[in-house]
Amino acid sequence: MMKKLSLAAPAVAAVLFAVVFFACINAQERGEKGIEGTWEGVLAGQLHLVVTLTPAGEGAYTGELNSVDQHAILPIENATLRGDRVRFEVARVGGVYEGYLIKENEMRGTWTQTAAPAPQPLNFKRTSKPSETPANIIRAKAAFFVRIASAPFELE
Repeated sequence: MMKKLSLAAPAVAAVLFAVVFFACINAQERGEKGIEGTWEGVLAGQLHLVVTLTPAGEGAYTGELNSVDQHAILPIENATLRGDRVRFEVARVGGVYEGYLIKENEMRGTWTQTAAPAPQPLNFKRTSKPSETPANIIRAKAAFFVRIASAPFELE
């Protein structure tokens, strides 16, 4: 009877290890990334926002919010992912985003800001790089013309 019990413990440990090991591999194969990366959204149908988040450990993230149309890059504070709940703050403007991670490539939620009368819907899509919004295109063209206008030239 003693030999059966002593053989059972290693077998149970091996089965538990296999279950945990394959669950971790399966999560990686499904592309579960958390919220790190670059996300794009449009607030109130007109303000293009790009959020970049980097893991800081224990479900916390650091990052920045680029308000493309306003030419403002602001630090993100207290960013967290708890289960599927996403939350971050942009203290400089009194803003808070609260939402949910939908699949691995979408966040749906609301933006609340001290100057705004009520929370506004704000959804983000994960992107590999920020798209060319009208503000980015105008900024690039303006920089090009400034370089041309300020280039030295010679009269012959």
